[in-house]
Amino acid sequence: MRVIAVVVAIACTGCSIFMTSSPRSPPAAPNCPTSKVPIFGDALFATFGALGGPIAGIGSALARDGSAEEKRWAITAGVFGLTAIVFMTSAIIGTVRVKRCQRAQADYAQFTLPSQGASSQSM
Repeated sequence: MRVIAVVVAIACTGCSIFMTSSPRSPPAAPNCPTSKVPIFGDALFATFGALGGPIAGIGSALARDGSAEEKRWAITAGVFGLTAIVFMTSAIIGTVRVKRCQRAQADYAQFTLPSQGASSQSM
């Protein structure tokens, strides 16, 4: 069961990194995703990791007898902490990319639409 959880966590790492991209350079139209769904997913997993790490750490502290149980709790705390770091980093990268894309699309619309309207009026 634990192996499945680790495989799923690794497979899902950083949806924002893989599902977002920065806009293309002008004069091409920006063709990039503006959906924040992957960012919210990454932030949710980061929150679970940030909450689960200390809980598992407390479990490790309570089992201070050098047993296998203490080691399992410590490893679980480390996995949760690492998960939180990876997913929060992905959410931040995704947020920056989506903001850049939104700005690029707004700039492109501002500079191309008025010039297209002016050319159709002169005909």
